[in-house]
Parts: sequence; C-alpha cells; structure tokens
Amino acid sequence: WDENYEVWIQNPEPYGGLSVLQQIKDAKDSRALDLNLVDSNITDLTPLAELNNLIELRLGGNYIADLSPLANLTNLQLLGVSDNKIFDLSPLSELTALETLHIGVNEIEDLSPLSGLKNLNQLWAYDNNITDVSSTSPLTNLILLDFRINDISASQIIMLEQALPTTQILYQ
Repeated sequence: WDENYEVWIQNPEPYGGLSVLQQIKDAKDSRALDLNLVDSNITDLTPLAELNNLIELRLGGNYIADLSPLANLTNLQLLGVSDNKIFDLSPLSELTALETLHIGVNEIEDLSPLSGLKNLNQLWAYDNNITDVSSTSPLTNLILLDFRINDISASQIIMLEQALPTTQILYQ
C-alpha cells in the first residue's frame, strides 16, 4: 500500500487530492472504524481497498462510478454512496455485514447484487433508474426501503408489501 501511496500522491486528483489521500492514509495507519469523505471530488476508490477495519464509510457527493475497490471491505455495516455515478452494485454483493446502504441519486437499474445482504435493515435507493424491486423481497430484516423517484409499478410495490409486511416502503 505504501508504494502505491507514493504513486497516488504524484497524481492525487482521482482520489480527491492530497488532503483526501492523507485522510485515507491516516485512516489506514490508525485502523479507523469510520471514514467520511463526502463531497471530496473522488472518482477512484482504489486507495480505500485495504481499509478492512472500516465499519462506516461515507462517500456521498463524489464522482464515483466503480465500487470494485470496496468489494473486500467485509466489516462495513454502513455505506453511503449517494449522489455519485454508480450503475453497478455487484462489488457490494459479498458485503454481508451491511446494515445500512445509501445508494440514492445514482444511475442504478439492477438491485439483484444486493439480494444476499440479509443484514440490511435500511436501503435508501431513491432517484435511480430502478423498475424491478423483486430482488429485495428476500431481505426480511429491512425496516425501511426508500424507492422514491424511480419508475416502479404498483404491482411491484404490492409484491414487496406482501413479501416484507413489516418494512416501511417509500415509493412516491
């Protein structure tokens, strides 16, 4: 990681600049449990790939499209990536400790990579391109599902209400 860091600081812009890279380095060195990089002009998450101690990671308001560097952060319980450029959630499919996921205001169509995240209790997926929500029906620990500002049919909502009768579902 340290050798890569020396390369990253030569061209820090994709990672949010030198100050953000320093925050990431400090989090790695201190084995931090949470990191807040909201509105940090990040496009590339590569420096975060080895921050395995993180339990909470907030990355909203950046320019992130690729979540694959987060795929091994299996201790994450809260992940906030709202207001980015994300369309592919498959890198999150093995993050089974996730309890809260903020993915609103992105370009997401397919929620199926989340279908195995049985510990999810809050999924904030407002303002995306979602039409099929059936892959969330196995997520019986959900307390809240936010699907506002998506093009979800009434039949999809009825199916979810039947599959998840104790879940608060926001869809208008």
